[in-house]
Amino acid sequence: AELEGDEETGAEEVECQHGPGECEGNKIISCLAKSHSDDAAFVPALGCIEQHSSVGSDVFSSLLSNLTAAEMLRSNAGLCLTKADLPAQEIEACSDSPEGEALLRASIQQTAALDPAYEYAPWVLVNGVALRDDAYSLKKYICEQYTGPLPAACASSQLKSYFPLGAPGAHPALAGGVGRR
Repeated sequence: AELEGDEETGAEEVECQHGPGECEGNKIISCLAKSHSDDAAFVPALGCIEQHSSVGSDVFSSLLSNLTAAEMLRSNAGLCLTKADLPAQEIEACSDSPEGEALLRASIQQTAALDPAYEYAPWVLVNGVALRDDAYSLKKYICEQYTGPLPAACASSQLKSYFPLGAPGAHPALAGGVGRR
């Protein structure tokens, strides 16, 4: 998302690359993160929302529905939040309020201030170094650098490397390893 000046009014408007549905999803996720980022259900709920967000921006799906892309995304997010046993009404109320808009704008400003500067999504920084296309192998890098007992999720059968750069652990961002958690 970016902040753009409206040509007619001069007011600063939020523009999302994939339209209003994406902006709605970003507000919901911002409100979810504000109140529940430490909750064990946060990551599953976030994954569910992201997984079902494409329905909200799919033109064909929108044509088959009376709902706008933003309404479809809001509905899907509500189902994800309920499934994760998170307060869907609280999060939806936040996202549909000035607070939700403020959180969205704050995340846009935070993204704009990244160093190195954001180029595309996903933009993952580890130890201040952008992983670029190798961001799709983030789990692999974390597991290779982790110093504690490896969880089952780090079994080689569970790791998928979409864009391997070469030798394991070769990315400069991870030199020095990842500490215990």
